[in-house]
Amino acid sequence: MWKDPIVEEVRAAGDKIARECGYDFHKFCERLRELERQLPPERIAKLEPRPGPKPVGEGVRSRPKV
Repeated sequence: MWKDPIVEEVRAAGDKIARECGYDFHKFCERLRELERQLPPERIAKLEPRPGPKPVGEGVRSRPKV
C-alpha cells in the first residue's frame, strides 16, 4: 500500500510529541500551543470561522394575520 510521505512525517512528529508528554492529551495540547508560539507569525494560518446554520425562521416572513 502506498504511503504519503507528508502524512507519515506529520504522524511521526505527533507521536514524538505525544511520547514526550506521556500520552497526556492536555499536556500534548499545551506543548502544541508552546511550539506554535515559537513560530514566526507568518507561519501560522489564520482561518476565518465557517458560517453556521441559520436560526430557524431567519429570513422567513410570517403571513399577515387575518
